[in-house]
Amino acid sequence: MSIRSSVCVLGLLSALATAAGCADSSGDGTAGEDSFGGPDTSSAEGGDGDGDGDGDGDGDIEVCIAACVTASDCVMGPPDSAFDEDNYLCEDGACRYTGCISDAECDPNNGNLVCRAQNGVVPSCVSACTSDAECGNSADTAGPFGPDNYACDDGGCRFAGCNDDAECQTLGNYVCDTFGAIAYCVRGCVTVDDCVTVDAAAPYDSNNYACERGRCAYTGCVSDRECSDLGDYTCH
Repeated sequence: MSIRSSVCVLGLLSALATAAGCADSSGDGTAGEDSFGGPDTSSAEGGDGDGDGDGDGDGDIEVCIAACVTASDCVMGPPDSAFDEDNYLCEDGACRYTGCISDAECDPNNGNLVCRAQNGVVPSCVSACTSDAECGNSADTAGPFGPDNYACDDGGCRFAGCNDDAECQTLGNYVCDTFGAIAYCVRGCVTVDDCVTVDAAAPYDSNNYACERGRCAYTGCVSDRECSDLGDYTCH
């Protein structure tokens, strides 16, 4: 995994650039809270599904992926959406999201979403744009999700990263750290206990994290049994 120090990343773009495979401790399809602003590898309905969260299949860490027998078991959306059967593969008993196929899939009602491949993840549904200023949250002038954190590439908004620690600290105990070519807001820590919540589900408790360089690093699930705490998931 090229983004080893983040578990499944959250953020404004995350809500649009849906991903596959991980589920969170709350069961709402959002995995982990240690990183903000990047391509979403977190929800049960999307993602790369290869177990390492970044789409390259190198498998440095394993994460909880929706289990399957066929691709039809992975479907999370209606026909002709970006989450129907033609957007998934079932590989080794785990769902792998292959991405949206067209703008029409992302926004059947001709709204404001387009299908674009960005930040090294599979094609995802993102906000349409004609300029950088149209992207991000215009009210988030101090935080990591303002227009200055995005770029308009090929008619689609791309998260370009946090700019500094001060932006991330508007979220709480977070710092801006670079993974690959993009900087994300990552939870800060003194000990591994700072990385987990009291009610965290089994794949997101203290034995699934490390505190490295003052940053929380997700080290992965350790067994299928852990993932079963989330439902029909496998550690992959």
